[in-house]
Amino acid sequence: MKKTKTILAGTLVLMCFFVTTAFAAVEDRLKEGKKLVEASQLLIADGQILQNCTEQDRVKMVDKGHMMIQKGRDIISDGAMMYTSEGREDMLEVGQMMIHGGNMLLKKGKQQGELTAKEKTKIKKLGKDMTGLGNLMLEKGKLMTGE
Repeated sequence: MKKTKTILAGTLVLMCFFVTTAFAAVEDRLKEGKKLVEASQLLIADGQILQNCTEQDRVKMVDKGHMMIQKGRDIISDGAMMYTSEGREDMLEVGQMMIHGGNMLLKKGKQQGELTAKEKTKIKKLGKDMTGLGNLMLEKGKLMTGE
């Protein structure tokens, strides 16, 4: 009888542990999904900036480039604090794309002379790629949060 009670008590403790762990995992996934949605929305907005980029204001291009690089670094930093490897990878991918876009704006903004049609096309294509990745990660984040 005493042996049965001990086994039953041990089983209940283990069940409580597993249930608590499962709830924590669900909560972590929700938090990560919300952060991914926020980062994706920033990526989409900056991708649209690149798509609509004209070379008329080079100083503005350089400023936007610096801001995009900083946002990318912040996203990567936030991603490093994620609990799951999937969340870290997603945030790293979004952050790297943001930094890549910022570097492109920085480089083209500091460049002397007129931008060629090929360079303008390259900037617009990168903007489309950023928007596409942003939309993909936005949907992934929404799935994680259950929206």
